[in-house]
Amino acid sequence: MSSRLAFNPIQISAGNIAVRLRPSLRAGLLVAQQYDLDDLRQKLDECHFGAISYLIAIGCDDITRTSELIAAKTEMNGLCLIQDFTPAIVEFVKHSLGWTDDAPEQAAPSSKPFVLTDHLTELFEFATGVLHWSPADTWAATPAEIEHARKGHFDMLRLIHGNAEDDDPRNLPTEAEIDQGLATLRALSGEAS
Repeated sequence: MSSRLAFNPIQISAGNIAVRLRPSLRAGLLVAQQYDLDDLRQKLDECHFGAISYLIAIGCDDITRTSELIAAKTEMNGLCLIQDFTPAIVEFVKHSLGWTDDAPEQAAPSSKPFVLTDHLTELFEFATGVLHWSPADTWAATPAEIEHARKGHFDMLRLIHGNAEDDDPRNLPTEAEIDQGLATLRALSGEAS
C-alpha cells in the first residue's frame, strides 16, 4: 500500500480570497455519484465551470467563501479564469477517491466488476462498523486513511490470532525442538527430568 496519508494543503485563491479544499471520503463518494470518471476527466480537461464549481463546493466547508472565490475568479478582467483551479481540483479529486500516482497494485482477478461507489461505501461500512469510527470522523477521513487503518486492523488481528501460515504443518516444531523446549521449561521451573 503506497497511498500517501499526509499531503500538502490544497489551497486555491483569487485576489485576497482563499479557500482550502479538504479531500475526504464524503467528497469522493459525492464525486463518484455525480460523475462517471471519464466524463469528469473530460469536464476537467475542458475546464467546465459547473463541474469545477461543484468540486470546489464539496471540498470546502465555507460555502460563502467558496461563492465569493468563484465570483471573484469569474469577474477578474471580465474573463472566466476558473481553469486556473484545475490542477488543484485534480489533486483534490485524486485524494478524495484514493487515487495515487504510483503504479496500481495488481488485484486478484475477480468475477465482480469494480464499482467505485461500492468501494467507497464499503470503506464507510468498515470504518464505522468494524473500526467503530463515528460517521463524522469517517466522512472526514480520506480513503487512504481508512485503507491504512484497515491494514493496521488486520495486522493487529494477525498478531493476536495468527494467520493461515501458522497452521501449516511445515511450520510446526520438530520432535527435537519440542523436547528441547520442554527441557528448557523444566529447567526454568526447577523440575528435574
